[in-house]
Amino acid sequence: MDYDRIMLEPGDGTVTKSSLLARESLDPSVPRHRWVSFPLNYPIFLCESHTALTGNVNFQDALLHTLLSLDIDD
Repeated sequence: MDYDRIMLEPGDGTVTKSSLLARESLDPSVPRHRWVSFPLNYPIFLCESHTALTGNVNFQDALLHTLLSLDIDD
């Protein structure tokens, strides 16, 4: 594993952006592996440390919106 590349990859210092998006590469032209399926409607990116994400008002707003949009009949 190329740890130097991972250390410089965009992210919050704990989780990389490609990991958040369930991708091995941030290059959108590189297809996902056929076994990787992550139903992500829309990602949000915040300028916050990993341990402070849940206290971020923008994160809380997006989470509340997502929870209120759930179809509980599924």
